[in-house]
Amino acid sequence: MENLISILIPNYNKSQFLNETIESIINQNYNNWECIIVDDNSTDNSWDILKRFAESDDRIKLFKRPSDLPKGGNTCRNYAFSLAQGEYIQWFDSDDLMEADLLYRRVEVLAKLNLDFVVADGRISKDGVYSVSIFSPLVVIPEFYKGFGLMNPPWVVNSVLFRKEFVERNKLSWDEAIRGFQDLHFNFQAYCVAEKIGLLLDKPDWTWQKFSGSKHVSHSVFNSENFTSLKKFVLDFYQSKKFERIYLEKLILEISILAIKRFGLYFFIKFIIPLYFSGSLKFNLLLYFKKHLFFKYFLILIGEKKDAIIKKLRWEFRLKSNKILFYDYQFGKISIDEHTSRLKKLKVDSRKPLIIEGKEIHILV
Repeated sequence: MENLISILIPNYNKSQFLNETIESIINQNYNNWECIIVDDNSTDNSWDILKRFAESDDRIKLFKRPSDLPKGGNTCRNYAFSLAQGEYIQWFDSDDLMEADLLYRRVEVLAKLNLDFVVADGRISKDGVYSVSIFSPLVVIPEFYKGFGLMNPPWVVNSVLFRKEFVERNKLSWDEAIRGFQDLHFNFQAYCVAEKIGLLLDKPDWTWQKFSGSKHVSHSVFNSENFTSLKKFVLDFYQSKKFERIYLEKLILEISILAIKRFGLYFFIKFIIPLYFSGSLKFNLLLYFKKHLFFKYFLILIGEKKDAIIKKLRWEFRLKSNKILFYDYQFGKISIDEHTSRLKKLKVDSRKPLIIEGKEIHILV
């Protein structure tokens, strides 16, 4: 008898994608699943579409977010988990697609190796044009902590099948107080407490759909009304104390350079200064942001000229945003593009797991 897998999906106004997404679940070649969909009180015709699927397949279970719970995708994910009956948990989004063998191949590896969770690769579809893959989870080996900390997560939640007992035992949940980077936050929590992880990298088994003109919540996380949420994310993210101090500073640096460019003095007053007084920011980093802020207005005053002096000033003041180099456990320090191409040729003996950051990592390519 196949073990039950609970597929948990939040939905809000994704009616144009629901038919294709739900069909990709129904077409799985692993049949013992339940799909719990929690609608966040959509204002389009999502409910009608979902109701039709639920009436035709009793494995699809439809709920609305209870009115006494706060609005948001994280609330819907947590509520769906509270209803789940499966031994395994697959969170998924209502606008993405599963390959027909997603559940089968993931649960086979997770069960066989007795893992806390297994990670698989995916691919991006931008307006119907497919990429080879989203990213390789190997791209930050052996520094997964660093990858999460610098907002270059080695995987996203659609890529992960969890053992339910692992989630319950470690009291993992989606933080309902943050509006951006929820996926990064949850996966980091899971990674911190995991002992055995599988990386299933032989092929992409799901599609992340993106469309021109569509906006993701994280795109608006730097809006001024979200500063409180952003501060909470930065501070909560590091409560585990898994990171060296420098990682926290680099994360704040990356967020702040982007936001200062967009919001200037307001962001400096509302975000940077409170972080400094909370003890999360060193004085020299505070001065760096101040210089960067004033440099922005300096450029406005003198104009965006391309002479040597301006280039020199830019080099001294702006964050260097060239391709980040990561340390690959086999190839040494290489770029993301180099690593991705080499990964395709990599042969790893899955019978000999790597021990990375104190965790047993099984790699299957």
